[in-house]
Amino acid sequence: MYYGNFDFSKYPQYWSNMRSKVRMIDIAKKAEVTSATVSMALNNHPRISAATKERILRICEELDYHPDPVAKALALSGSDESKSSYLGTIALLESEERFQQVERFPEVRGWHAQLTEICSNAGYKLDHFVVGSTKKEQQSLSRILQTRGVCGLLVYGSNQEIHNWGIDWSRFATVVYGGSLHEHFVHHVMSCSYQDVYDAVIKLHKMGYKRPGYFMVGPYFDHWAAGFSSAFETWGRVKKTPKLVLEGSFARNDQRKIFFDWFQRYEPDVIVANYDEYFLQMLSEKGLRAPDDVGYLCLDVWPSMKHLSGLIQRRDVSYRVMVDLIHGMLMRHEFGPPEQPYCIQIPSIWNEGRTLRRGE
Repeated sequence: MYYGNFDFSKYPQYWSNMRSKVRMIDIAKKAEVTSATVSMALNNHPRISAATKERILRICEELDYHPDPVAKALALSGSDESKSSYLGTIALLESEERFQQVERFPEVRGWHAQLTEICSNAGYKLDHFVVGSTKKEQQSLSRILQTRGVCGLLVYGSNQEIHNWGIDWSRFATVVYGGSLHEHFVHHVMSCSYQDVYDAVIKLHKMGYKRPGYFMVGPYFDHWAAGFSSAFETWGRVKKTPKLVLEGSFARNDQRKIFFDWFQRYEPDVIVANYDEYFLQMLSEKGLRAPDDVGYLCLDVWPSMKHLSGLIQRRDVSYRVMVDLIHGMLMRHEFGPPEQPYCIQIPSIWNEGRTLRRGE
């Protein structure tokens, strides 16, 4: 919401929030809990039990409680109403699996901070929520978001079937980062994965590589695999190395054996994969070095991996596009799955690195 000359009459969902006279302390009294407990329940805090969250949500719905957006704006801006540039709160949703990645990898936390800053520069506060694995947890989160007056959702959708989540998508403007090429019921922003891999494999051909092998764990990255296969059609008469897609963790001994059996049988001279330093360490256990013995093209080179040759996904650009897109949707009052969802793809950047031999 914009404060100043903003016409709230055009946005009834915001206007109704402003008229609400029910305070958080009123909810706390009726629920016989503290205001802090109500606040944590509306933030989906794990310390608050599911039963307590349900009771507080039910009371919020009975009393038609919504946070006062003006009060939130002033609290965040630290200035008077006329100077506030606060437009509202956007929720960032990610699965438990994705959240575990955030805990393990500092760079993933850095991407989160980057998205938070982009939202802030656009006038939005970004609140972070982990989506539970059960329908009941997901439906509870959907109600929490509605009660808090959140209208915009940014979702990390990679490897997720988010259409199965128990979120009432009709109540929100939603933009997804990543996701499958087969799931487009809301707007998506993602890397241009198919074209990126196609171009990268053609580049390998020009560098003199003859037997590229594609290796991945899990069937999720079908757009990468499609780009790899299509590039072979362009090459023409080239002996094709079968793609290897493992079902289990690459850290398991049985899965590593399958990989090395595949490697010894087909002898690829360059491997196209997405396994950063771990992949190189695993090759070194067999006395193999990149690029002397086998080339390595990494499909997602992170900032700390610039020594790897491959593709840098421009997440900063993707995040800016996501925020611009959801801002426009909120201003136009566009909620629910669109009739014709967008799929905006952002090309990656080539990183020279040191894991491919110098070519033409």
